[in-house]
Amino acid sequence: ENTDINKAENYYKRALSAFRKIGNDLYVANALLNLCRLYAKHDNNSNLRLNKFLEAKKYIDEGIDISLKMKYQNFEKEFYIMLSYYYEMAGDYKNALYYGKKSQQLEINELQKKWDDKVLETERKFQFTKAEKELKIQRLTIDNQNNKLKSSRRTLFIILVFGFIILSVTIIATNLYFKTRKANRKLNILSGENEFLVNEANHRINNNLQLIIILISD
Repeated sequence: ENTDINKAENYYKRALSAFRKIGNDLYVANALLNLCRLYAKHDNNSNLRLNKFLEAKKYIDEGIDISLKMKYQNFEKEFYIMLSYYYEMAGDYKNALYYGKKSQQLEINELQKKWDDKVLETERKFQFTKAEKELKIQRLTIDNQNNKLKSSRRTLFIILVFGFIILSVTIIATNLYFKTRKANRKLNILSGENEFLVNEANHRINNNLQLIIILISD
Protein backbone atom coordinates (compact mmCIF):
# COMPACT_ATOMS: atom_id res chain seq x y z
CA GLU A 1 0.00 0.00 0.00
CA ASN A 2 2.83 2.40 0.83
CA THR A 3 4.38 1.67 -2.57
CA ASP A 4 1.14 2.68 -4.29
CA ILE A 5 0.94 5.82 -2.17
CA ASN A 6 4.54 6.72 -3.06
CA LYS A 7 3.80 6.23 -6.76
CA ALA A 8 0.72 8.44 -6.45
CA GLU A 9 2.76 11.03 -4.55
CA ASN A 10 5.39 11.15 -7.30
CA TYR A 11 2.67 11.43 -9.94
CA TYR A 12 0.97 14.34 -8.16
CA LYS A 13 4.28 16.11 -7.59
CA ARG A 14 5.19 15.83 -11.28
CA ALA A 15 1.73 17.09 -12.21
CA LEU A 16 2.09 19.94 -9.70
CA SER A 17 5.42 20.94 -11.22
CA ALA A 18 3.96 20.88 -14.75
CA PHE A 19 0.93 22.96 -13.71
CA ARG A 20 3.17 25.53 -12.03
CA LYS A 21 5.18 25.89 -15.23
CA ILE A 22 2.11 26.61 -17.35
CA GLY A 23 0.75 28.92 -14.64
CA ASN A 24 -2.66 27.28 -14.27
CA ASP A 25 -3.71 28.09 -10.68
CA LEU A 26 -6.82 25.94 -10.84
CA TYR A 27 -4.84 22.81 -11.76
CA VAL A 28 -2.15 23.69 -9.19
CA ALA A 29 -4.78 23.96 -6.44
CA ASN A 30 -6.29 20.64 -7.50
CA ALA A 31 -2.88 18.90 -7.46
CA LEU A 32 -2.09 20.37 -4.01
CA LEU A 33 -5.43 19.17 -2.65
CA ASN A 34 -4.86 15.66 -4.02
CA LEU A 35 -1.42 15.56 -2.35
CA CYS A 36 -2.94 16.64 0.97
CA ARG A 37 -5.62 13.96 0.70
CA LEU A 38 -2.95 11.42 -0.13
CA TYR A 39 -0.96 12.34 2.98
CA ALA A 40 -4.12 12.02 5.05
CA LYS A 41 -4.12 8.31 4.24
CA HIS A 42 -0.96 7.89 6.36
CA ASP A 43 -2.83 8.50 9.61
CA ASN A 44 -2.67 4.78 10.49
CA ASN A 45 1.16 4.98 10.62
CA SER A 46 2.32 7.41 13.31
CA ASN A 47 5.94 7.61 12.14
CA LEU A 48 4.96 8.24 8.53
CA ARG A 49 2.31 10.70 9.67
CA LEU A 50 4.90 12.78 11.53
CA ASN A 51 7.30 12.67 8.60
CA LYS A 52 4.66 13.87 6.10
CA PHE A 53 2.94 16.46 8.30
CA LEU A 54 5.27 19.42 7.65
CA GLU A 55 5.24 18.81 3.87
CA ALA A 56 1.47 18.48 3.84
CA LYS A 57 1.15 21.70 5.88
CA LYS A 58 3.24 23.50 3.29
CA TYR A 59 0.95 22.33 0.48
CA ILE A 60 -2.15 23.23 2.48
CA ASP A 61 -0.90 26.77 3.11
CA GLU A 62 -0.04 27.21 -0.56
CA GLY A 63 -3.44 25.87 -1.58
CA ILE A 64 -5.22 28.28 0.79
CA ASP A 65 -3.21 31.21 -0.59
CA ILE A 66 -4.14 30.30 -4.19
CA SER A 67 -7.78 29.72 -3.23
CA LEU A 68 -8.03 33.11 -1.53
CA LYS A 69 -6.26 34.89 -4.37
CA MET A 70 -8.31 33.27 -7.12
CA LYS A 71 -11.51 33.06 -5.02
CA TYR A 72 -11.80 29.29 -5.36
CA GLN A 73 -14.18 28.88 -2.43
CA ASN A 74 -14.69 25.17 -2.94
CA PHE A 75 -10.93 24.54 -2.79
CA GLU A 76 -10.64 26.93 0.16
CA LYS A 77 -13.19 24.86 2.06
CA GLU A 78 -11.38 21.59 1.27
CA PHE A 79 -8.00 23.01 2.32
CA TYR A 80 -9.49 24.21 5.60
CA ILE A 81 -10.79 20.68 6.18
CA MET A 82 -7.29 19.33 5.55
CA LEU A 83 -5.76 21.97 7.80
CA SER A 84 -8.24 21.18 10.58
CA TYR A 85 -7.47 17.50 10.17
CA TYR A 86 -3.71 17.97 10.39
CA TYR A 87 -3.98 20.28 13.40
CA GLU A 88 -6.04 17.57 15.02
CA MET A 89 -3.27 15.05 14.27
CA ALA A 90 -0.74 17.46 15.79
CA GLY A 91 -2.83 17.79 18.92
CA ASP A 92 -3.61 21.48 18.34
CA TYR A 93 -7.32 21.12 18.92
CA LYS A 94 -7.93 24.85 19.16
CA ASN A 95 -6.74 25.48 15.61
CA ALA A 96 -8.38 22.24 14.50
CA LEU A 97 -11.72 23.52 15.80
CA TYR A 98 -11.14 26.99 14.34
CA TYR A 99 -10.43 25.78 10.81
CA GLY A 100 -13.13 23.14 11.11
CA LYS A 101 -15.62 25.92 11.79
CA LYS A 102 -14.22 27.94 8.88
CA SER A 103 -14.74 25.01 6.55
CA GLN A 104 -18.25 24.54 7.92
CA GLN A 105 -19.00 28.23 7.41
CA LEU A 106 -17.79 28.00 3.82
CA GLU A 107 -20.01 24.94 3.39
CA ILE A 108 -22.96 26.90 4.78
CA ASN A 109 -22.13 29.84 2.51
CA GLU A 110 -21.93 27.50 -0.46
CA LEU A 111 -25.26 25.91 0.40
CA GLN A 112 -26.77 29.36 0.95
CA LYS A 113 -25.43 30.51 -2.41
CA LYS A 114 -26.84 27.41 -4.09
CA TRP A 115 -30.15 28.08 -2.38
CA ASP A 116 -30.09 31.74 -3.38
CA ASP A 117 -29.19 30.76 -6.95
CA LYS A 118 -32.02 28.24 -6.95
CA VAL A 119 -34.46 30.85 -5.63
CA LEU A 120 -33.18 33.37 -8.15
CA GLU A 121 -33.49 30.83 -10.96
CA THR A 122 -37.02 29.97 -9.85
CA GLU A 123 -37.86 33.67 -9.70
CA ARG A 124 -36.41 34.18 -13.16
CA LYS A 125 -38.39 31.24 -14.51
CA PHE A 126 -41.53 32.63 -12.88
CA GLN A 127 -40.90 36.09 -14.30
CA PHE A 128 -40.11 34.59 -17.70
CA THR A 129 -43.29 32.51 -17.62
CA LYS A 130 -45.26 35.55 -16.49
CA ALA A 131 -43.73 37.71 -19.20
CA GLU A 132 -44.39 34.97 -21.77
CA LYS A 133 -48.05 34.78 -20.72
CA GLU A 134 -48.36 38.58 -20.85
CA LEU A 135 -46.75 38.54 -24.28
CA LYS A 136 -49.23 35.89 -25.46
CA ILE A 137 -52.11 37.99 -24.10
CA GLN A 138 -50.74 41.06 -25.88
CA ARG A 139 -50.39 39.08 -29.11
CA LEU A 140 -53.95 37.79 -28.78
CA THR A 141 -55.14 41.33 -28.07
CA ILE A 142 -53.26 42.66 -31.10
CA ASP A 143 -54.60 39.83 -33.28
CA ASN A 144 -58.12 40.55 -32.03
CA GLN A 145 -57.69 44.25 -32.78
CA ASN A 146 -56.30 43.43 -36.23
CA ASN A 147 -59.26 41.15 -36.92
CA LYS A 148 -61.64 43.89 -35.80
CA LEU A 149 -59.82 46.38 -38.00
CA LYS A 150 -60.02 44.00 -40.97
CA SER A 151 -63.71 43.44 -40.29
CA SER A 152 -64.27 47.21 -40.06
CA ARG A 153 -62.41 47.72 -43.32
CA ARG A 154 -64.50 45.05 -45.03
CA THR A 155 -67.67 46.63 -43.66
CA LEU A 156 -66.55 50.06 -44.80
CA PHE A 157 -65.65 48.68 -48.23
CA ILE A 158 -69.06 47.04 -48.56
CA ILE A 159 -70.79 50.26 -47.46
CA LEU A 160 -68.78 52.26 -49.98
CA VAL A 161 -69.59 49.78 -52.76
CA PHE A 162 -73.29 49.85 -51.94
CA GLY A 163 -73.15 53.63 -51.62
CA PHE A 164 -71.47 53.89 -55.01
CA ILE A 165 -74.08 51.58 -56.54
CA ILE A 166 -76.96 53.55 -54.98
CA LEU A 167 -75.41 56.84 -56.10
CA SER A 168 -74.90 55.50 -59.62
CA VAL A 169 -78.48 54.22 -59.79
CA THR A 170 -79.73 57.55 -58.44
CA ILE A 171 -77.74 59.48 -61.03
CA ILE A 172 -78.92 57.21 -63.83
CA ALA A 173 -82.55 57.40 -62.66
CA THR A 174 -82.34 61.19 -62.33
CA ASN A 175 -80.83 61.45 -65.80
CA LEU A 176 -83.54 59.23 -67.25
CA TYR A 177 -86.19 61.26 -65.45
CA PHE A 178 -84.95 64.52 -66.87
CA LYS A 179 -84.54 63.01 -70.34
CA THR A 180 -88.09 61.62 -70.17
CA ARG A 181 -89.43 64.91 -68.96
CA LYS A 182 -87.68 66.72 -71.78
CA ALA A 183 -89.00 64.24 -74.31
CA ASN A 184 -92.53 64.64 -72.94
CA ARG A 185 -92.23 68.39 -73.29
CA LYS A 186 -91.19 67.99 -76.90
CA LEU A 187 -94.05 65.58 -77.49
CA ASN A 188 -96.49 68.04 -75.92
CA ILE A 189 -95.16 70.81 -78.16
CA LEU A 190 -95.39 68.58 -81.24
CA SER A 191 -98.86 67.47 -80.23
CA GLY A 192 -99.96 71.10 -79.89
CA GLU A 193 -98.50 71.96 -83.30
CA ASN A 194 -100.17 68.91 -84.88
CA GLU A 195 -103.47 69.86 -83.33
CA PHE A 196 -103.10 73.41 -84.67
CA LEU A 197 -102.27 72.08 -88.15
CA VAL A 198 -105.21 69.68 -88.07
CA ASN A 199 -107.56 72.48 -87.03
CA GLU A 200 -106.11 74.75 -89.69
CA ALA A 201 -106.51 72.00 -92.30
CA ASN A 202 -110.09 71.37 -91.19
CA HIS A 203 -110.82 75.06 -91.36
CA ARG A 204 -109.43 75.33 -94.88
CA ILE A 205 -111.26 72.19 -95.96
CA ASN A 206 -114.52 73.64 -94.61
CA ASN A 207 -113.88 76.90 -96.46
CA ASN A 208 -113.15 75.07 -99.66
CA LEU A 209 -116.27 72.94 -99.27
CA GLN A 210 -118.37 76.03 -98.72
CA LEU A 211 -116.85 77.66 -101.82
CA ILE A 212 -117.63 74.56 -103.87
CA ILE A 213 -121.20 74.49 -102.57
CA ILE A 214 -121.66 78.13 -103.52
CA LEU A 215 -120.28 77.51 -107.01
CA ILE A 216 -122.51 74.52 -107.49
CA SER A 217 -125.58 76.47 -106.35
CA ASP A 218 -124.97 79.22 -108.91
